[in-house]
Amino acid sequence: MQVLRWIFAWRNLLRTIAAAATLLSTVYSQDDVTAAEEIHDVIFVTGTRIPRPDAQAASPVASFDREAINTFRSMTIEDFINDLPLVTPDFGRTGNNPGDGTARINLRGLGPQRSLILLNGRRVAPAGIDSAVDINTIPSALLERVEIVSGGASAVYGSDAVTGAVNFITRDNLQGVEISGQFDIFGVGDGETYNTSIIAGTDFADGRGHVTVYGDYLNGTPVRSDAREFTSVVIGENRTTGELIERGSFTVPEGVIGFPPAMLNGELVFPIFNEDGSFREWFFNEETYNFAPDNYLQTAIERWSGGAFIDFEIYPDFELFSEFMFSRPTTKSQLAPTPANLFASFTIDSAFFADSTREELRAAYDPDGDGIGDAFVAKRLEEVGPRQSHLTGNYYRSVVGFRTDLTAAWTVDGYYSYSRNDNLAGEGNNVSRSRLLQGLLVDPSTNQCVDPSGGCVPVNIFGLGNISAEAVDFIRVDGIENKSHATQH
Repeated sequence: MQVLRWIFAWRNLLRTIAAAATLLSTVYSQDDVTAAEEIHDVIFVTGTRIPRPDAQAASPVASFDREAINTFRSMTIEDFINDLPLVTPDFGRTGNNPGDGTARINLRGLGPQRSLILLNGRRVAPAGIDSAVDINTIPSALLERVEIVSGGASAVYGSDAVTGAVNFITRDNLQGVEISGQFDIFGVGDGETYNTSIIAGTDFADGRGHVTVYGDYLNGTPVRSDAREFTSVVIGENRTTGELIERGSFTVPEGVIGFPPAMLNGELVFPIFNEDGSFREWFFNEETYNFAPDNYLQTAIERWSGGAFIDFEIYPDFELFSEFMFSRPTTKSQLAPTPANLFASFTIDSAFFADSTREELRAAYDPDGDGIGDAFVAKRLEEVGPRQSHLTGNYYRSVVGFRTDLTAAWTVDGYYSYSRNDNLAGEGNNVSRSRLLQGLLVDPSTNQCVDPSGGCVPVNIFGLGNISAEAVDFIRVDGIENKSHATQH
């Protein structure tokens, strides 16, 4: 109660100051007319958060009400926002590389970090693995309207509003319970995504207070790139003719060794390994590795979110409010198998190579004749399988504050905000570089690793499919986890 008495005392004082400031501003504007011809050497440019109905905004404001949002029939608020001409679509909840299940707003295409996101006029802290706000933490069923200032708003809000600001305003007068659900599927019958939300609101304390609670669940299944013909291959430019052709990576499953390339009919030619360890010619422009099929067009995602909004008028023209939000997205993404590009030492007399190949290797890579070759090797480790990753995030946001009207033109809005963002990222089917190099040095007399530590198994990267299952288990690295934690006040 002592805190409330202190607030009320300051409120009365501010009312007096506001009334005096209003009178002074009127006299000042009259003086401006008579002093219009004065010249000042210094010009100050600033911004204001004071609402002035007599002034027009320098930047256009686009406003979309709940009816317009519902007309779009969007699964999430991200889908609605990205359809607007003011917004450049950014990496969203379906993004694979990179992708963390979050959805960001990118005004003017200058990056989501330069667009300010507000919820009921108050800043929202970033979520996910970077410094951008995840707008999908706000269910579309909860929105009353969305306002977008497309011009620069940094004079008012700071440098993070260089490209503009987006203000999401929630419903504050909902009475009853609303349950909604939506199911999306691609025209070819895959990529099923469904979303269910429940929102409820009611008054209490004889209408002096209002509470709104909500819960939301979204689940989306993955779609691989090879599920569509137009994304099943990598398209690039032929460096000789300039035509668009199927392209890919220099790092191929057969393994390329670093002999100086030759030119044949205007194309680069490298030596590549057959399954028996012999060489053949490899044309760079024609036989690159197609890494597209294993990638996801749409990642797998599951997200739970919920929260509450409470308003309570404890005194005429004086209101307390609070907001609580929670979101937990889990995403899974996938990339092509690991590309190993490394300078390696290997045993020339091992069973990895054909007899004819050994002589060429000695001549090119064993100048001291110790039986160990040193060369650059590029090998796509298909035997290990596609690289996989998952990310689980926990996002919390709480706001408490007060709002009071000093006069008809003056309003004070004070609040404290706390946000916390925890992320756990894991990876699978990665490869240990040190173990891969260890498995290349083999004793020719025993065909076992020169260094048997750690259960070493010979790793034959020279030729398609030559890495044994035991070698895969030796070099594979699973369970890599990275934790991150961020708080904001």
